[in-house]
Amino acid sequence: AMILHDAPNNNYGSDGNLYTRGVSYNERRSVLKFDFSSLPSGAEISDAKLYLYLHDPYSSRNISVYRLLKTDWVEGEVTWNNYKSGSAWTTAGGDFT
Repeated sequence: AMILHDAPNNNYGSDGNLYTRGVSYNERRSVLKFDFSSLPSGAEISDAKLYLYLHDPYSSRNISVYRLLKTDWVEGEVTWNNYKSGSAWTTAGGDFT
C-alpha cells in the first residue's frame, strides 16, 4: 500500500505499484507486509532479500527500508494518518525504526 502526505486520509491499498518520494510537500511511502504464518513456531530467518526495480529511466536513487512498529496495519485501511481505521500512527506517516 502507498501512503501519501498530501492525501493523508486516502487509502491506496489496492494500487499494484510501490511509490516513494522524499520531498516534504508531497512525500510518498510504500508499506509492505510479509506473511510468515506458514513458518513453523520458533523458526528463524537468517537471510532475506528484497529486490526493487526503478521504472524511471531518467533517475537513480537510494531507497531506505525500515521496519514498521505497528504490525497490525490493514492494507485496505492504511493512510498517512492511520494504520487501520480508527487507529492513528504515533507519528503521521508511519511509526518505524
